[in-house]
This record gives sequence, structure tokens and C-alpha cells, in this order.
Amino acid sequence: MSNSINYWVSEKRNDSAGRIAFLKVHVANDNWLNDWTVWSRQDVVSSIKNGKVFCTVYDSNGWKQGSKINVIRVNNIDYLRTDSNLIAKDNLDNLPDF
Repeated sequence: MSNSINYWVSEKRNDSAGRIAFLKVHVANDNWLNDWTVWSRQDVVSSIKNGKVFCTVYDSNGWKQGSKINVIRVNNIDYLRTDSNLIAKDNLDNLPDF
């Protein structure tokens, strides 16, 4: 997969308001998908703002690359999205919950 990707995101956990609170993050390396750690939403947002590249990954008879994750700011709130729509809601495609 792409050498420019720093981290893969395989699952998410929402808070009671429906916003993504935590994500399962894997360091991108030669082993393709390694062990994961749980990152807070804010840690992922900060890392993306600091130039790190996160991409979703999904299991479909083997791991497949999904979409790049963007930080979209709407009404002074950061949202995690796999598109660039200025919509005040997280959207990471159909990333499963954990």
C-alpha cells in the first residue's frame, strides 16, 4: 500500500452523542497491519493537523485499504471524515464499532 500512510484505522467507538470518541490505530509498516492501540479522537485530530496521514482499512477476505481520513472544521468543531464535505458530523464510511 501507499508509503505516505503513517497509520491505519480499523474500528471506532462513538460517545453517547454519536461522535467518534476512540479509534483502533495500527502503525503502517512493512508487516501491513500490526497490533493496534486505542487512540482518542483528539490524538488523531492533532496528529493529522501535524501532518500525519491516517487511512481507514477494512477486512474483506484480507485487509484492504479504505479512504484517507481528513479533519474538517465546521463551526469551530473538528470532525473526522473520509470526504471533504463541510458537514458537522463524523463520517468514516462504514468503519465498524468496537
